[in-house]
Amino acid sequence: MDRLARYRILLEDRLREFQRLYNLQPTPGVEAHCVFDEDRGHYLLIDLGWAGKKRVKRTILYARIVEGKVLIEDDWTEQGLANELLATGVPSEDIILAFQHPFLRSLPETREASLI
Repeated sequence: MDRLARYRILLEDRLREFQRLYNLQPTPGVEAHCVFDEDRGHYLLIDLGWAGKKRVKRTILYARIVEGKVLIEDDWTEQGLANELLATGVPSEDIILAFQHPFLRSLPETREASLI
């Protein structure tokens, strides 16, 4: 299996697992949903619904595959997608914390610490 196919499978599996965990302790009227666009490399986990009279629409996790790397655009999971990917053997140089300023991403001493 090539690297990109492996990354697609890993992202879908991890997001489905995060979805399962979020829905174990639900807020009444709110559900976590996975949205995958494999053709364009987008992977999204969102909360949608109503909590009482308040509309809930929140991005829990958003990752993209760009130029062979996993860009984590948003991650509000407790475990952290980067940690999950590292644990499955994805090299740290293939994981980009896109929610950090590009300057911070380029500092070697910051890079490893920011993934943990």
